[in-house]
Amino acid sequence: MIKQLVILVMALTLLSGCGVMADKEDLGVKVNTPELRALKKTTGMEDCPKATGPELTATNASGADLLPDLTLPCLGGGRDVELRRLRGPMLISLWAQWCVNCPRELTWFQKAADEYAGRVAVLGINWQDTQPGAALKMAQERGATFPSVADVSGEFRSRGLPRLVMIDAAGKVVYDHAGELKDMATLRSLIEQHLGVAR
Repeated sequence: MIKQLVILVMALTLLSGCGVMADKEDLGVKVNTPELRALKKTTGMEDCPKATGPELTATNASGADLLPDLTLPCLGGGRDVELRRLRGPMLISLWAQWCVNCPRELTWFQKAADEYAGRVAVLGINWQDTQPGAALKMAQERGATFPSVADVSGEFRSRGLPRLVMIDAAGKVVYDHAGELKDMATLRSLIEQHLGVAR
């Protein structure tokens, strides 16, 4: 009964387009259990990054667009990530196992992680996903080993999935797009245009 209620709330939230659900504690979804940690090891998914920059505020970022002031748990166990302390160049991919167009983009983001290794970081946000085990399995099927945090309750507000957010070396948002990308060439072009990193 509870599972059906959670699914109904998710469906109504997605249909309304508001992108916000109840607090993650209310959903009872755990993203760091012994089973999930074991599953994550089999996927080869990297550990979540250590956010090292000072936390940005509108004042010290000169009014630029910023990532939400959120700390999210690492999907399948690991360190929590304070989004406003992340520094780029970085691609942030919002995805979920229920998202029809996300599997293909997971593959592209992994290609980007490989092609731009050491120059552009990649972080996933598994968004409004109440089945972390299924999410890890999908990542494994797509060969996606870049790290992901979990945002079960949709605190990182989004207009839809898939979604790409880019941050620069100062941690400022320089590009934000909700909707499927055309192809891998488009992603490469966006990286060069907005992050200044050529292939």
